Amino acid sequence: MEYSETKQHKTPLGGNPAGNSPAEPVGAFPLEYCDKNEVQLDYTMRPYHSGDASATPWLRNVNLLYLFLDNSHEKERWRRLINGIRGELGENRTVWGIKMDGKKVSMELYFYFRSLSASSTPPDRPGDIPPQITWPDIKQALSKSFCIIPDYPVPAPAVMVSVDVDDTVLGRGEIDMLHIYTGSGLSYDVTLKSIEHVNTYHFFELAEQPRLEEMVRHLTNGMMHSAVCGVDIQHVLLPQLYSCRTICLAAKRFTDGIYFSGIKLNQLAWFLKQYDWPGPVCDFVLENGPGLSHLRWDVGLDFTGNNGRIQWKKRGIYGTL
Repeated sequence: MEYSETKQHKTPLGGNPAGNSPAEPVGAFPLEYCDKNEVQLDYTMRPYHSGDASATPWLRNVNLLYLFLDNSHEKERWRRLINGIRGELGENRTVWGIKMDGKKVSMELYFYFRSLSASSTPPDRPGDIPPQITWPDIKQALSKSFCIIPDYPVPAPAVMVSVDVDDTVLGRGEIDMLHIYTGSGLSYDVTLKSIEHVNTYHFFELAEQPRLEEMVRHLTNGMMHSAVCGVDIQHVLLPQLYSCRTICLAAKRFTDGIYFSGIKLNQLAWFLKQYDWPGPVCDFVLENGPGLSHLRWDVGLDFTGNNGRIQWKKRGIYGTL
C-alpha cells in the first residue's frame, strides 16, 4: 500500500496517564499508553530503561504503526491479527517493522524465540529478559488470521522467524514465505519448495571499542555492494544516528543495510525528516514529543552505491506491539 499524505493526525495527549486506556484515536486506531514500570524492549527483545521519567502520559511506540495502518483497506483484519497475537503471546512480544521504498509501504512482523542482540554492557538484568516462546506458540497466534503454507524447519538453529504482512496477504489469508534468522548471523527465506540464503548480519555494541574496530573491518571488507561501489564508510556511519546503543550491519542480496538501535527522539525526528517519511508521521512525533521521549527507537537503511556515491534504497522503523 501507499501512505496517504492527505491524512492528518492531530492527536493531543489524553486518557489515563498511569495506565493503558485509549484516548484520542490515531485515525481508526486508539492511542495506547504504557505504565511507567513497564520494561521497554528494543527490536531484538533486549530490555532497556527509559532515560526520561518526567513525561506524562507515556505513549507506546505501536502508535507509529497505527499511523500507517490507518491507510489500510483491511483495518478490521489488522485489528483481529494484532489482538490474536497479543492474546497468544502477550504485549510487547512481537516486533513490527515498517519499511518505505519511495512511497510504497511494506510491513513485517518478527517473533523471537529468545533475545538477539550484541553483548550487553552492562549485563541485562535477568528479570527484564522476556521468557522464551516457541514456534507452536507463534503458529497458534498467526493461525487466527492465516494459513501458513511452508513448513517451519524445526531443527534449524533459529532465534527468530518473521513474516511479511500487507493488505493483500491479509485478504488472501495465507503466509507463503517464512524468514528464518539464526544466532550465527544468517537469514533464509523458506517457502514450500525452497530454502534460500538472503542475508548475513552482525550486531556491534557501541560501548566496546574492539567491536567498533571489528565493525569498520566488516563494513569495508565484507559488504559487497559497499565495496564494489566504493562507498565511503563516513557516508554510512551517520553522525546524527551514531550515538546509539548498537549498530547492525547486513550484507543482503541486492543491497547492504545498516541499523541504529536505541536512538533518542530527536534523532528519530531527524531520521524521519532526512529520509522523506510522510509529513503526518513527522508531525505526530514532533507534536507528541513529551509522550514519546521515554522510548528509544530502532531504525534502518538499505543502500547501494554508484561510483562512490551512496544511494539509499529503503528505510525502516521498528517497535513492539
